Order: sequence, then C-alpha cells, then structure tokens
Amino acid sequence: VIAVRYYQSLFGKEGYLTQTLPVSKGSLLSSRLLVALFWLICSAVLLLLCIFVGLYLVQPGNPIDLIRSIFAYLAVPEMSLFMIFAGVSIVTQTLLLIASIYFSVTLAHTRPFLKNNLLFSVVLYFGLNTCLSLLKLVAMLCIPVVLTVQNGHVALEFRFMFQSFMEMTQAGSANSIGNMILDVIGIAVLLPMSCWLLKNKTSVK
Repeated sequence: VIAVRYYQSLFGKEGYLTQTLPVSKGSLLSSRLLVALFWLICSAVLLLLCIFVGLYLVQPGNPIDLIRSIFAYLAVPEMSLFMIFAGVSIVTQTLLLIASIYFSVTLAHTRPFLKNNLLFSVVLYFGLNTCLSLLKLVAMLCIPVVLTVQNGHVALEFRFMFQSFMEMTQAGSANSIGNMILDVIGIAVLLPMSCWLLKNKTSVK
C-alpha cells in the first residue's frame, strides 16, 4: 500500500496535480514518509494487541494481571535498555524500508527506466535490498560493538559479532550496533537522493 500510494500520488494521474502544488519536493516526500510511518505504527500496535490476545488465550486469567506482569518485566533497568535499543532499531529499519521503496520507485521514473517503470521499480528495490543486506552482514561482522543479552543481563561490549556467536549459549543473544549504524547511513543517503531525483530527473507518466 505504501509503495502503490507513493507511485499513484506522484507519478500516476494524481501526479500532474501533486507535482504542480506550490510546495517543495522535500515537503511532498516528507509528508508521504510521515503517512507511511503512521500506518506502519498502526500495524505494529495491532500486532502487539494480537500478541496480547494470543497470550491471554494460551493462559486465560485476569488480563490486568497479564499487563502488570509484562510491565514488571519491562521495568527491570537492563531489560528497559534492551527494549529501548530494540525500539530504536525497529524505527531505523522501518525508515530504511520506506526510504528504499521511495528511492526505487523514484529512480524507476527517470529517463533510462521510464518505459517499464513498474517493472524496474520492483527490480531496483530487490537489487537495492540485496546490496543493503550484504552491507549489513559486513557491518555486523566488522564493527566491534555488540549489545549482548544473556541470563537476564544486558551489556554493551566492544568485540566482533562472530566472537559473540561463538561464545553465546542458547539462553543468550547478541545484537550488532553495526546494523543500526548502516540503517542510519542508508536513510541519510536514500531520502536526499530521492528528493533530488524527484526535483531534477523524474517524469510523470
């Protein structure tokens, strides 16, 4: 839905009206970014509600007690740190997803790809996604900063991710800071590039 609405509002029939509005291309892009974030947040809230209902169905009881137990678990300082990290990581990954979609659709509406823009939108997205996945793997293995969770303890450690994989037990997990750094860099590159293409290189179909 996010990809289709971006395409229709900027490059479909609506695009003739949208792109002649007295607003900057950055405003057009940012407004769609905010709407996309809103819908993704709504879907995340719905997912959490579904998980809560599922937990209630698995273990029937007073839902207030279940809510209290969840908040008591999250109130532990170390788990709060991990949840903050997880929340920021989800936000950066979501923004990178949207930025990748917008960049692919925008690039597909430049002169070299214009005749088959829908096909190239998909091809460019999967190509970009593959490149980003490979870069994330490199960042995860090469940037020596890891957030580890083991036996209820959370720690920020300066070591390589592959060392964490070798040392962690089944009860633990490790999260590379490198992935989040790459997400932020990707957002900072793809969104301005999409805005520049939208302003200088794209054509309405």
